[in-house]
Amino acid sequence: MKTIIDNMSALKPWFDDPVTEQVATVCMLFASEAAYLRESKKPELVAEAAAMLRNVSKASKIPHSVIERYSKGVEALRVLVREERIKDAAGGTHGE
Repeated sequence: MKTIIDNMSALKPWFDDPVTEQVATVCMLFASEAAYLRESKKPELVAEAAAMLRNVSKASKIPHSVIERYSKGVEALRVLVREERIKDAAGGTHGE
């Protein structure tokens, strides 16, 4: 969980700065979409996600590594949520 939090905190300096807050918010949206596309494991969608992150990095001037890191955090969080839903459906409890 700490890794997820650390990854999702990567954009914090840009999000906290009033000058770059809107740009960081847009990056968060694109990074979340890229995480969703990568989950499919389909090569063409994974490639589309990578291109999307490169383009948003270039347009926003936020380093690609920062946006990618945030995106990986979103992806890991989505996996965690999915696993919890499966446990709930099977009658398990959170945190088991």
